[in-house]
Amino acid sequence: LLIREYRNGSYSLPSYYLAMMLSKGLLGILFVFAIVLPIYFMVGLQLEITKFSYFIILMVFMTCIGNALGVVVGATSADLMSAQNKLMPCLAPLILFSGYVL
Repeated sequence: LLIREYRNGSYSLPSYYLAMMLSKGLLGILFVFAIVLPIYFMVGLQLEITKFSYFIILMVFMTCIGNALGVVVGATSADLMSAQNKLMPCLAPLILFSGYVL
């Protein structure tokens, strides 16, 4: 779809990329708030605005990193299998050092 519309002159690649990143970013922030608000209070973390805002900012940054990783792997892969093969070596250190395994 992208190649066909690019060749027809509907829009340029920078405008497509900017629109895609903005929409992913805004949806990511919306999902962060939808997930963090109930979890923060259900876990019983300290009810201070500074700590809550740090938590929100950290989750937004992690969402941005995940989106960027997905875009990079998707842009450098020819098909789904090669994307999956590239993604696991990227995710393995993140999983190992996140505290789940160690």
